[in-house]
Amino acid sequence: MVLRSRGEPLHVALEGGRVVDIAGRLGVTGCQRYLFSGIYIVEPEFLRRIPERTKISVIPLFMEMIKESGKLGGVVLDEGLWWTLETRETYLDVHAALATGDFFGDGREWRTPVDKTARVAEDARLGGFAAVGAGAVIEEGAQVTDCILWEGARVLAGSELNRCIVTCGRTAAGRQTGSDF
Repeated sequence: MVLRSRGEPLHVALEGGRVVDIAGRLGVTGCQRYLFSGIYIVEPEFLRRIPERTKISVIPLFMEMIKESGKLGGVVLDEGLWWTLETRETYLDVHAALATGDFFGDGREWRTPVDKTARVAEDARLGGFAAVGAGAVIEEGAQVTDCILWEGARVLAGSELNRCIVTCGRTAAGRQTGSDF
């Protein structure tokens, strides 16, 4: 499990590189607690614990591993900037933060990404941050400001989009603010 020492909730108890409790379910005390980032690396045997075609939380499986063998490891990674992408607003805000310039702190600038296979009309305008995925199309006279266009997305001619997300293969049209397609 990839853990952070800051943020909420601090549910994961770590001792000597091993996860010994999650959310106090085993009553372990006296250990430093960490935030679970949601990132984890597993062995094939872990995947066999997941019932076929079933959506489940991994936490009960992690708890089984702790109880059975103490085989659940954890590493604390506090370096760098982290965001939780739980809402459309934080998803858009991260893109805006990336587009502000010397984001990495070492002179490398993150540029507004327009995939080389995307087609943007000559008179279309991209403003603020605008991420344009593979095969996306922005037609004539369209204005796209602070938007994310996924692979195969399309913005029709003359449209004006602001803080919109256009997902794979979807089409956006008209004057839209804060819409998802």
